[in-house]
Amino acid sequence: MTETILAIISFAIIAIYLIAYVITRGLPTSISVTYYHTESKLLFPVVVALCAALAWVPLIRVTPENIQFLAFLICGSIVFVAASPAFKEDLVGKVHTGAAVTLGLAALAWIIVASGMPYATILGVIIGVVLRRNFVFWLEAGILIDIYTNLFVLLHICSSAGA
Repeated sequence: MTETILAIISFAIIAIYLIAYVITRGLPTSISVTYYHTESKLLFPVVVALCAALAWVPLIRVTPENIQFLAFLICGSIVFVAASPAFKEDLVGKVHTGAAVTLGLAALAWIIVASGMPYATILGVIIGVVLRRNFVFWLEAGILIDIYTNLFVLLHICSSAGA
């Protein structure tokens, strides 16, 4: 039950952050670019790191032991993204980009293993291609939706099974 509450809080934080950003600033080209368009330069890294910290235990709990490294890569990469938000700078940009790519690949692998099909991710890609803009944002949004949806389903299964 505690893991479910942590996951809900994590999801609520990132959802509120993104919805508030879209309402006030419009659709970003990526989630990371919001760092450059918010008044407080601490907002993006705090939100992202807090979401990762809150989701870490629930994600590990529902992930089979043989692929838990994917859950660690997801959360660990998020921490690196949060720690290097100024991706337009040379060295920081390399860290941020490497962490973001690792995060995306690990998340996609985890989603496929967890559910078999990354439906929201595929939808995000289709929306990005059809609209021909904000592709990275739609891809990231799809991955987020898939991760949290699968996390909530797996947490429900674990709690129903008494695990």
